[in-house]
Amino acid sequence: MKFIFIRHGEIDSNTRHIYSGRSQESLNASGVAQAINVARSLKNAGISHLYCGPLPRVIETAEHISAETGVELVKMDAFNELAMGPWEGLSEEEVAKQFPEDWRIWNTTPAALVLQCRETLAQLQKRALAGLAEVITRSPGAQKICVVSHVAVIRVIQLFAEQRALDEYKRLRVPNATPIILDINENKLS
Repeated sequence: MKFIFIRHGEIDSNTRHIYSGRSQESLNASGVAQAINVARSLKNAGISHLYCGPLPRVIETAEHISAETGVELVKMDAFNELAMGPWEGLSEEEVAKQFPEDWRIWNTTPAALVLQCRETLAQLQKRALAGLAEVITRSPGAQKICVVSHVAVIRVIQLFAEQRALDEYKRLRVPNATPIILDINENKLS
């Protein structure tokens, strides 16, 4: 099945290299412009269903897409951002100083990182793939499904779709408000 994944538009934490996690941060001015532009680019893309995660920055982005395409927006917790635990709200520099060994693992073998109150990449992938399976069930006759979410969610789904290891997580580039088109084998989701 064909999916179009969109990372939300830019927020201030993105530009400051801060792990925003599940914060309630909204799009900045650049992010709003990005959301409007990606929505316009998708107007005639043939999207039949539109899903998004529950955080404001994702909802704001998805609402622009919904308005342009006329497709009803459905919010799902399965597409929420990675739970960052003790890293939430910290900059990359702060994490590197406060958690040097964990930072090393995150940048070399990210699938091996285990921190209290923080989802592992395997846990995140399991949640996101369960969400995709639910989306397929809820979207009979779907042509193209658009999912608006976060960098971490999109990366683990893309790694699954491309049959790549979770340790390749950091090698994927997922820019704000840029379509990533993936074919997902729905039979492999169960």
